[in-house]
Parts: sequence; C-alpha cells; structure tokens
Amino acid sequence: MNGKTHVALGVAAAVALGYDPLTAPLVSTVVLVAGTLLPDLDHRNGASALRRPLPRPLQWLARLPAVVFTHRGPLHSLLILPPLLLVAEHVFDFAPYGRMAALGCVAHILADSVTITGVPLLWPLLKRRLGLPLVRTGGRLERAIIPALIGLVIWKGRS
Repeated sequence: MNGKTHVALGVAAAVALGYDPLTAPLVSTVVLVAGTLLPDLDHRNGASALRRPLPRPLQWLARLPAVVFTHRGPLHSLLILPPLLLVAEHVFDFAPYGRMAALGCVAHILADSVTITGVPLLWPLLKRRLGLPLVRTGGRLERAIIPALIGLVIWKGRS
C-alpha cells in the first residue's frame, strides 16, 4: 500500500480505539503517523516523509534499512515490534508515545498483509510471506479506501 493509505488506516485504527487526533497532543498524532510509515524504511523510496525533515547525517542513517533489508522484509514482521518498543521505552524514555508508534506499525503491517505480495508476519520464525491477496498496491480498491477512511474518521470525530 502507499504511504497515504497507511497514514489513513493508522489514524482510522486509532480513532476506532477511542483516540481523537483533534484533541490529543499534536506530538502523539505525529508519532502515530510516523509509526504508520516506519516499516517502509526498508524501501529506498518509502517513508520519504520520515526522512526528509531529518538533518543530513540522520537522513543517511534512515536509509540504512533500505540497504540492509529487502522491502517487506523484517520491518514488516509483527515480531520486530517488541524489541522496538523496548528500545523506545527504555533507551529513549519514549513510553507514552511508543504505543502510538506501535499502533501505526501494526496498522501498516496488517494493511500490507492484504496486498497481493503479503508480508513475513512472523519473520524470523517463518520467512514465508503471509496474507490475503485482496488489494493491489496503488490499485482502484486502495484508492477507494482512503476517502472512505477519512470520512469514517470525520464521522467518528463528530459523534
């Protein structure tokens, strides 16, 4: 799926769980959105919205996963989340926002699991890609999802 779809799905998932991006602190929404893009750091053109605002040395560092991993590889595994959360919470004292980033990552991984390519949900235990091949990345169905999710978020926000 494309970045816009991942962001829309991540925000919609958060709203479905009771999160209100209009009244929540801006930083938590930014972290949620960053989490929705984080798994695509393994793609050389993916997650550019995460890389662009960084200083040059950090931009180079953020490109490293695309050099080391294949796209939809280890960063698209649900098993990568616990170590990332541990680092976020204990090394960077990022506990309040680690869950928002994790929610964004999970939304991303589950969204990619319904594409034709699938994802290695349980890497490294199972390297085979799993999923339901329902959506073609960039296809008509994906393009229809975004406005529907934005409408859902707006509707849910008003109720």
